Amino acid sequence: MALTVTLDVLLKKTDLTIAKLRAINTLSLKNENIAEIAPEALQELSSLRELDLSGNQLAAFPAEVHLDNLRTLNIGDNNITDVTFLRNLPNIVELVLAGNPLEFSDRYIAASLLPKLRTLDNSENLQFDEIGRRYDSMLLPELQAIWEREFSASCKAGMTAMQLAALTAAFVDAIDAEKLYGHRLLGKFKKYKIETLAKTVVANAQNDRGAKVRVAGGQQFRRRAAKRRKIYENITLPAVPLYEAQRLLRCHSKSDSATDHRSQVWRCAFEPNPDEPDVTFSTVATCGGSTICIVDCESATVMKRFVQPNEEFYSLAWTTVTLEMRSGRWCNTNLLIAGGKRGIVYLIEPDNLVCYGKWTTAKLAISSFAVHPDSPTVVCCGSADHVVTVWDIGVPRLPDYEHQRRKLYALKASDEVIHLAFVPDTGHLLAACERGICSVWRISALDLKADVDGGQTQRSSDFEIHLPLSEGVQTDDDCLVDGLAMLSDDIVGSVVVFRTN
Repeated sequence: MALTVTLDVLLKKTDLTIAKLRAINTLSLKNENIAEIAPEALQELSSLRELDLSGNQLAAFPAEVHLDNLRTLNIGDNNITDVTFLRNLPNIVELVLAGNPLEFSDRYIAASLLPKLRTLDNSENLQFDEIGRRYDSMLLPELQAIWEREFSASCKAGMTAMQLAALTAAFVDAIDAEKLYGHRLLGKFKKYKIETLAKTVVANAQNDRGAKVRVAGGQQFRRRAAKRRKIYENITLPAVPLYEAQRLLRCHSKSDSATDHRSQVWRCAFEPNPDEPDVTFSTVATCGGSTICIVDCESATVMKRFVQPNEEFYSLAWTTVTLEMRSGRWCNTNLLIAGGKRGIVYLIEPDNLVCYGKWTTAKLAISSFAVHPDSPTVVCCGSADHVVTVWDIGVPRLPDYEHQRRKLYALKASDEVIHLAFVPDTGHLLAACERGICSVWRISALDLKADVDGGQTQRSSDFEIHLPLSEGVQTDDDCLVDGLAMLSDDIVGSVVVFRTN
């Protein structure tokens, strides 16, 4: 039976008086089947430095509890979904959250609320501050521009708390309507940052209406009525650490020959953690020649190799689907999608190295894959015949890996497709092509569920992006877009190669 810890229950469990309860430094209530804790029970623990509540059924920690002396909190293996209660525990140094149904963003929020935090989930290598500072520097000038343009005139001296709350809420709504900087995997952290910075902007405007706004960490940003997106013109990227090559593996050579200098490695992709899609393992899949290798980077060991004679693999991608196992339980599982010179798509289950499906999707070589960010079975295949085919590859059924695939669309690109990238915020698919052009289509969730003609009709691009020519390049024929990468949910980086004399 689930337990609610009141002050009386706590006194009975610890066999202490209230006076002694206020003096204790350490308290463990782990694995006690606790579903709720009354705020007054914790508030009496004024001297507490270490608290272990792990292994219970807590859905929330009392938000109104202030424990200024608390240094260590273990609240792992509960049902916590929100960490903003940590703002009232500012001196925590060690925190355990693992085992709760939290988003990846919640760890960034926790680190932002705890300035003294040194250890999170038993890891001391915390790198949250740099991300927090980047969000501050990217978001605050944008917020200032929106404030000056739409709300500054509405902020009057002497406004009541209720009026300020309403103004702040309207300000946050206006910010949410904009597509501001932020990675889709940190959406909750971005929302938290926006709300926090918005309150800072309003408070400063109300208090001193000075020329500067100060945020956590002592950084200062001048107000300016810059146009939206102007901030991107002067992005200062973080310093890139220097790396040294530790091992050199020759694992794609024909017949493992040391004299084969012609085989090339065309693509690599780190394997995602199937239970935490924002995290990758140290294993990486590489393709080149007739071989796909799965390599453990920590040990520099080729763990598995898939060989397809007479094929030359140019591209691969990971996707994560939920399989029903033989035991009847459901399990998130990674799959590999690969293709190359022959225009054939290969579906590979990497744990058992089973190629459970293959079919021809293009007349010429497949150069790139992109998995839809919201639909893990929807795969786009870019090829040299100026076409992007969109497939629903389905989910294999064990033990025989039976599956059904369905062709959704055939998208007509402007030229030979070299790379593909999805813009998660808007659902746009970008195809990098020859002649310095990106063909763009919008593929929404509705498009994927609607009746389609199975790709019988080629759908033209919604629009094209023509990248500027470099000095000395005369025509589009002299350049190609050789790479695309999403820098955030709405910023795309490109590599353009120019062929000149």
